[in-house]
Amino acid sequence: MALGGVEGVERILGRGHGPRSSCSDCSRRGGAFSRPPLHTTVHGARGRLSARAALPPLPQQGGQPLVDFLIGLPSGLEGLLGLLAALVASYLLLAWVTSVLWTFRDARARTPHVAAQAIGVALVALIPLLGITLYLILRPGETLQQAYDRDLEQQTLLAELQAVPACPGCQRAVRDEFTACPYCRTTLKEPCSSCGHQLAQAWRHCPYCATTRAPERAGARRAFGAARATRPLTDASEREQGEAGVPEAALRGSASREPPPQ
Repeated sequence: MALGGVEGVERILGRGHGPRSSCSDCSRRGGAFSRPPLHTTVHGARGRLSARAALPPLPQQGGQPLVDFLIGLPSGLEGLLGLLAALVASYLLLAWVTSVLWTFRDARARTPHVAAQAIGVALVALIPLLGITLYLILRPGETLQQAYDRDLEQQTLLAELQAVPACPGCQRAVRDEFTACPYCRTTLKEPCSSCGHQLAQAWRHCPYCATTRAPERAGARRAFGAARATRPLTDASEREQGEAGVPEAALRGSASREPPPQ
């Protein structure tokens, strides 16, 4: 009964129409076109089927996104988004800390007041994006070092201007070698009575021969100049003499007080 079933299967497969040959006959025949026996083919087919059943199923790309297939896990996209969110949060935190530290250092360099420094830092810390813009608008325009340099430069310029000698009568700039003012003829220097060097009016001692100048002459000269500058000049000769020690403003004032000619 079994042999008849096998022969029927062989007839269906077209492998022969004669009686079934034994395995020894198959081995004796050999040849390139010899067919394996049916029982070997059946067992080999069953083995291949069992091997295919043991393999894992291939991923189906029809209903899932391509990203899930490339990553290999259904939650791969969620993990990638979580990593990106962590990186962005770390960057924002680092930028916030850096802006707060920079604001603290900049505020200390621009103002000595602790309250103003605290307000600037709190503004940037509480309002991360808008606070730094408001701080840049409200902060002082220059640092403490820049303000110190500017004040020092102004003081240097004032010292240079004050170092230029001026006439005590008209307050105009004169040179050191002048003995009289070229504008109002005020005496600027007098010769020393001992060595003959020219001495300024404010000097009390001669730096060349250490001779003390007569204080009564210097005091009388200063009193005479002050008196001539305070009272009006009435005589032409007196006006001519007063031009040597009276400023031009005093001359103009005295001229304006004179009555007009009849």
